[in-house]
Amino acid sequence: MVQRSRHTKAAWVVRHLKQTGTYTVKVGPFTSIWTPEPPSSDVRLPMGFQQMPGRGSLTYSLDPESETVRLTWRSKGGSQREWVGPVPVVATVDYQSSMHRGKITALLLVVVLAAGGAVLGAITGSILAGLAGGLVAGYFVGSTVVSGRQMEAFRTAYERRRKQAGPAPSSVTTGEVPGNNVAPGTGHSSSKQRRAMRAVLVIYGSVLTLGFVLGFVLVSGSGVKRFLFGVLGLLLAIAVMSIASGLIRIGAARKKPRHPETGKASLS
Repeated sequence: MVQRSRHTKAAWVVRHLKQTGTYTVKVGPFTSIWTPEPPSSDVRLPMGFQQMPGRGSLTYSLDPESETVRLTWRSKGGSQREWVGPVPVVATVDYQSSMHRGKITALLLVVVLAAGGAVLGAITGSILAGLAGGLVAGYFVGSTVVSGRQMEAFRTAYERRRKQAGPAPSSVTTGEVPGNNVAPGTGHSSSKQRRAMRAVLVIYGSVLTLGFVLGFVLVSGSGVKRFLFGVLGLLLAIAVMSIASGLIRIGAARKKPRHPETGKASLS
């Protein structure tokens, strides 16, 4: 079975490297590890890759400028491989602090929804069912918040890193954005994207909560029955939001990109 060692995750490795400069760990024959390979183009994100080199020892090291990670893998038989690449975005302080705030927010939402479910259960005569339903709703809403925060934190940390690195290379200005790339943007557009993301998360969480409340309240009977219908309403809300999101994406994909008009005579 393939195992993914948490001791070779990018954030874990970089945190230890900033403390000691080098980090050594032994891995088994089926362990998937993070390797610091550079991106294939200037517009791709510096993330590295997960690979399974085999049984042996890993030695990570960090350059004096704390920008490049070097990995050396040595097997028991004496063979050796090396990887060199930039520190990934997910290991930066900006990304880690933003994700920490996001997880706290998600935990608070779980507590609030659990308390709200308990109150709703007390009103309808089934506190435990309401509490359990609130926890389920909190889990889905909290997971959505964490996912949204992850995208926002990734984009923010990456843009800040690009600004610190100086002017972008000429290849970035071509407008070509492959599948998993992040195109550079101005601060104004980034702020608009963050506001739009937060609005989407608020709408999504509100619809999920409403679906659970309607399913829980509109059905009479035992607490277990109310709980089941509340979860059913929550799942239906998720399905509705997924369908709506798909339709919006299809509509956006069908829109033809606007191209500047050409052929106009220039003013002398």
